[in-house]
Amino acid sequence: MLRSIATVSVSGTLVEKLKAISRAGFDGVEIFENDLLYFDGSPADVKRICADLGLQIMLFQPFRDFEGVSAERLARNLERARRKFELMHELFQVLNAARRRRGSIDFDLNEAEVVIDEGGMVEAIIALQRNIAHRLIEEFMLLANQTVASQWTEYQDMTTASSPITISGHVVPVGIKPVVLH
Repeated sequence: MLRSIATVSVSGTLVEKLKAISRAGFDGVEIFENDLLYFDGSPADVKRICADLGLQIMLFQPFRDFEGVSAERLARNLERARRKFELMHELFQVLNAARRRRGSIDFDLNEAEVVIDEGGMVEAIIALQRNIAHRLIEEFMLLANQTVASQWTEYQDMTTASSPITISGHVVPVGIKPVVLH
């Protein structure tokens, strides 16, 4: 099992924190948003520094203290969110470029929504338009899946019941009746 710690738990600059985390024997790091936003470099630089220190980036912690605030504070938070989305886009570009260098095929295809009438027949098939937000989310989900898969090998001899790996499921949206296909 890999051990990681959040940069918010360590004092100093981001580079100082990463060096201390590496020296303490951690395998990975959870990068707090402010550490990355105030770092004098790019996300690619952080990735390189982590790799040089033998650290895996386990997650990025954006959006904190965002809801339930005054209108003035909300305006500042929205500006902060805009900067975060710009940073997330940059991270997406780094991850996507690395995946393409590894020879990954990118099937950037529109999804379809199948509309079923009350009688259970297909009423329409609607092409859903994709945008950069879809690609960004998918890139981060691929990274999450790769992280889980790399951890899974450490537990391959364990039974499913005792495995510490979390299995995610999808909740059926309200108002949509699941259709069993035979």
